[in-house]
Amino acid sequence: MKIIIDTREQTPFDFGKFECEVVTDTLATGDYSLAGLEDRCAIERKSLDDLLGCLIGEGRERFERELVCAAGLECFTVVVEVSMQDMAGGHYPSRMKPHAASSRFWPFRSATTAPSFGPGAGSGRNTGSSTRFGPLSCGDENT
Repeated sequence: MKIIIDTREQTPFDFGKFECEVVTDTLATGDYSLAGLEDRCAIERKSLDDLLGCLIGEGRERFERELVCAAGLECFTVVVEVSMQDMAGGHYPSRMKPHAASSRFWPFRSATTAPSFGPGAGSGRNTGSSTRFGPLSCGDENT
């Protein structure tokens, strides 16, 4: 399996402990894809800070444009590197209230195949302990 990481991904996931080839290339949509499936499947990875930035102002507009592009894919998911408990509890360095953050995020849910939350932001972004790739479901299940 060959995983493609977008050239704009600032802190790529470390796939070192997995049996796969990893290459860096420009992806039209998302941060990660599989070689040969770039026009069909993508994963958008968000840290908590990145997610909060996507919920207001210009960040929201950019994220909405990304979701419009992703709507043409067969498989697309947003992987958020935070537990719902941390988000709901306001365990983040922002003045945005937990209810406001949650209510602004959930409308995006219908635009993705299967948003996925990791077990917590505090365990480290590149270790895999706070990141989970899945569940990824192919096909448009909402129509």
